[in-house]
Amino acid sequence: MSLRNRYSDFSRLIISFISGQALTLIPKTPQQTIVLYQIFFFIAFVFGIIEFIMLLRFKNRQDKEEVVKEKYFTLFLETVKDIPKQKKLITFIICSLMFHFGWQMGWPLFSIYSIKILHANESWLSIMTIVNGGCSIIASTRWAKFADKKGNSLALALATMGMAITPLLYVLSKSLLQLVIFNILVGIATAGTILILFNLLLEVTPDKNRTIYIAIYSILINISATIAPLFSVWLKDMTSIYFTLILVAILRLIGSIAFFIRNLKLNKCST
Repeated sequence: MSLRNRYSDFSRLIISFISGQALTLIPKTPQQTIVLYQIFFFIAFVFGIIEFIMLLRFKNRQDKEEVVKEKYFTLFLETVKDIPKQKKLITFIICSLMFHFGWQMGWPLFSIYSIKILHANESWLSIMTIVNGGCSIIASTRWAKFADKKGNSLALALATMGMAITPLLYVLSKSLLQLVIFNILVGIATAGTILILFNLLLEVTPDKNRTIYIAIYSILINISATIAPLFSVWLKDMTSIYFTLILVAILRLIGSIAFFIRNLKLNKCST
C-alpha cells in the first residue's frame, strides 16, 4: 500500500506541476483560463473512464468452489446484523468518523484561505501540491516501516496528530512561502494517515464478507464527506475563516486523541 501511494503521489505531483504551469502561462484572459480548465476537466473525465474499464478487468483470485453463491443482498444483511458483534470494528468506525469529519471540514477552507486570503494563483497552488506530494512520496514507506515496528494504532495516532496541527498552520501563515513550507508537514502527516487508516481497517474487519464491511465503512465516510465541507463553509460565512480553521483543528485533535485512547485500551487488553 505504501508503494501504491508513493506511485500515485508521484503521478499527482507531475500532473499538478504541468497543469499549474499551463494555467499560469498559457491563458491571456479569464475566458481562456476557463476554457483551459474545461479541457483539463474533460481529460480527467477520459482518464476516469479508462480507470473504470481497467478496474473491471480485475478478477477475484479465488477457486470456483470457494466462491460464495449466496446473493449479495443476503450477505449484506448478514454483515449488517453481525456488525454489533465486531467491537474492534465499531470502535474504529467511531474514531474514524470523528476524525474524518474534522478532516473533511478543512478541504474547502484550505483552498479558500490560499486563494482569497493569500491570493494564490494556479502556479502557487501547484507548488504547494508538489511540496505536499513530494513529502508524501518520501514519507510513505517510512510510515509503513514505523507501523510494522510500533503498530498501526500508535502510528495512526501520531499521523492524525500531525493532521490536527495543519489548520493551525494555515491560520499562522501570512505569506504563500510560509504555506509552502508548512505543506511539508501536511504531506508527511497525510501520507501516514491515508496509509495506516486503510491498514487498520483491514486489521479490524473479519475475513468473511470483508469487502462488504469495507463498503459499509466507505458509505459512512462518504456521508461525512458530503456534510462536513458544506458545514464548514456555512460556519465560515456565519463567523470567520480563522474561527472555523481553529475549530477544525480541535475536531481533528479530538479524533486523534480518540485513536490514541483506542490504542491504549487495545494494549491493556493484550497484556
